[in-house]
Parts: sequence; C-alpha cells; structure tokens
Amino acid sequence: MKILLTGGSGQLGKSIIKLKPLNIDLITPDRSKLDLSKTESCIKFVKKEKPDWIINCGAFTNVDKAESERENVFLINHEAPKNFSKVLSDYGGKLLHISSDYVFDGCKNKPYLTNDKVNPQNVYGYSKALAEQSIKEILTEKNSYSILRTSWVVSPIGNNFLLTMIKLMKRNNDIRVVNDQLGSMTSTLNLAKSCWLLISANEKYTLKNLEFPPIQHWCDEGIISWYKLAIEIRKITMEKNFIKNPCEIKPIS
Repeated sequence: MKILLTGGSGQLGKSIIKLKPLNIDLITPDRSKLDLSKTESCIKFVKKEKPDWIINCGAFTNVDKAESERENVFLINHEAPKNFSKVLSDYGGKLLHISSDYVFDGCKNKPYLTNDKVNPQNVYGYSKALAEQSIKEILTEKNSYSILRTSWVVSPIGNNFLLTMIKLMKRNNDIRVVNDQLGSMTSTLNLAKSCWLLISANEKYTLKNLEFPPIQHWCDEGIISWYKLAIEIRKITMEKNFIKNPCEIKPIS
C-alpha cells in the first residue's frame, strides 16, 4: 500500500514514520516538494504519486499566531486538504485527516462526542472545521475518508506544552499557568499508533463492504488542567535531575 504523509518533519509525522508497518510504502516529501500553502503544488504531487492514502498531519498549529496570519492558515489548514480530497476523489484514493478539539467551543464540560456540533472560537479552529466540512462534501464514497480529532499533543520533539514548560522552568524562578482549562494530554507515539490502526480497520471494513465510522476521537487517558500538568512535569523532571531549581508554579484563570 502506498501512503503519502504530509507534515513528516513535525512531531506527529516523525512518530508516524517511526511506527510505519512493514507493508507500507510511505512517501514523506519535504516542503520543497510539497508545499501545503501552494494549491498547484498539492494537486500536482498527488496526481503524480496517486497514493492509496494520504495521512494529512501537516498543519499551521500555532493557535495565537494564526490570528494574525489568517491567509496562510486557511491555505494550509483548509485549502490543502480540500485539494487533496478533490484529487483523491478522481481516482478512488483515501484521506486520513488529523483534526483538533479546537473545532469545538469548550463549553460542554465533559468529553465531546464525534457527532457533537462544531463551534470553533478562533481562526485555527475555524480553519480545521472548514477542512472537515470540505472533506465530507468532496469524498462521498463509503470509507473514503477518516477525520481523527485529538487534543493536547505532546512529544519529546517540536513545540508543545511539555517542552515549553521544561524550558521555562529552567530559566525562571516562577511561572504562571492556566488552571481553569481541563483536557486530555496525547502522546504522539500513541496517536501515531491509532493512525495506523485506523487505516487498517478502514481497509478491513471496506473488504467486508461495511461502513467505517468517518469521524474518530483519540486522546490518551486522564483529565487534567494545564496547571496540574505543569506541577507533574516539574515533579518528574526534578526526580530525573533534568531541573535542579524548584521553580514556583502559580495558577491563573
């Protein structure tokens, strides 16, 4: 099976590459070969390679920066998966699109279900919600797409809360962390495993002519606030001697 991976240099992409099954021919182009901000680049590359699947984990993920770079955000997060969907629909390829809890408004106060109404509250969330909608409208064949929503992704590499906290704790005597947002942390390694399992399950359902649920939610077990997570990070990093200074962590709303 031939699979095209976008975002292969990112934290999730590297985990997907690391856990690749032996029977997969995985194509991992860099930005010079496949630029998600360029429509023609996306269309030409997929037409040339004709992968059985595209795993689209390439995205503009800086939520704060997205507010001031709207055009680039929508090109990468919406137009790219939309164009992938158009080409895939022409020859029968499939799409696994990594989406986000940011498509919701966060007001539910309990875990979101896959059929809950989306209500994004910022540019990043809106771009991801638009992508989901376009995928659904274009890839109408049974089992032709899977949308995988996740939350609070962390990894030993890249830009994420875990590494940011370690960096801040090393150079500051005290830091302030939000204590009134609750969520579930997700390891890129576990998320990557779920991606490969999802593709395998989709293929098995297709062989049996069964419909595979098109939207999935995945996060690791547990519920925590950013503040309590920072406390745990400090505890573990001090136990492992990564940090010697017991930085004070102050809760803020």
